[in-house]
Amino acid sequence: MGGTISIRNDTPFVMQVSLDQVGPLYYSNKVQPGQTFFRKTGSVHFTVKCRWYQGKDISDWSVAAPILYTTVGAVTLAAFGAVAAAAVAGAAAAEAGVVAAGGAAAAGAAEVAAVDVGAAVAGGMAGGVVGAGATAGIVGANPSEGLCTTRLGEQTLHWVDGDRRMNAASSLKACVREHRNWFEAVSLGWFAGNHPRLRLVGGPKMLGKDSEGNPILDLSKGSPLRLQRV
Repeated sequence: MGGTISIRNDTPFVMQVSLDQVGPLYYSNKVQPGQTFFRKTGSVHFTVKCRWYQGKDISDWSVAAPILYTTVGAVTLAAFGAVAAAAVAGAAAAEAGVVAAGGAAAAGAAEVAAVDVGAAVAGGMAGGVVGAGATAGIVGANPSEGLCTTRLGEQTLHWVDGDRRMNAASSLKACVREHRNWFEAVSLGWFAGNHPRLRLVGGPKMLGKDSEGNPILDLSKGSPLRLQRV
């Protein structure tokens, strides 16, 4: 018998979601707010990983490389090409599922542990959104109103900083450093054979949206990303 896992994105952010074992086996790079990540799988355990989409996709090689790393020692050189081809073919299927909309209200909660967003902390938000110690990638900032705007992957974000840091770049970078679990999370041991239906909530506090539906955030307030059972 097979299994299924569904995860509805109930945050205002575009999320990258994956079901991992050795590496990501099933994934979607861009789960929009209100959409549901759904996959049919085997009756096995997965680690669920969720992170803000920052413009860096999970690729076929992201899936194949961990599999090859753990199996190449047990195969001959002649079989290596076949293993690689099978791994990449499985990777292509991993992204092929449909991201559906909708879902019911949640009941109960399972906290998700924080994951180190090393690239974001070391060099600003990934993809050159915020450069280290600079304002590279800032679309606009109005110090008099305290409102800053930037692009994170394909999403526009506006924010105010109740902690009144010096500038837009240090504001967003400091928020990631101080509250890593608002931006990236992992949860271990989900058994697909139980067909879990989950929703993802948390992150910086949302004050509202602009006329185009982009979120306006307060970087001084928020909660960890977490999964709740539906």
